[in-house]
Amino acid sequence: ASLDNAYTENQTGLANLYQTGYRIITTNGEIRILGLDGTEIVSLYDIGGRRLNMKTTSTFKVRSGVYILRIGNYASKVMVK
Repeated sequence: ASLDNAYTENQTGLANLYQTGYRIITTNGEIRILGLDGTEIVSLYDIGGRRLNMKTTSTFKVRSGVYILRIGNYASKVMVK
């Protein structure tokens, strides 16, 4: 089940990432973002809200778990198995 089915906006008022042209793919401990133009700052947070990484590239190597991915004013929960 996708966590984003019930998630449309978080408490800070950030719009859901899936309302944009970005697409998130998770496979083999990796989060990949499609649709970036190279100028966006992408931040990755753990479920506790701690920022784990911030960069302009489209790939993150992670362990299995639930993360929050933020690009500009958009954010989404991401599950990695």
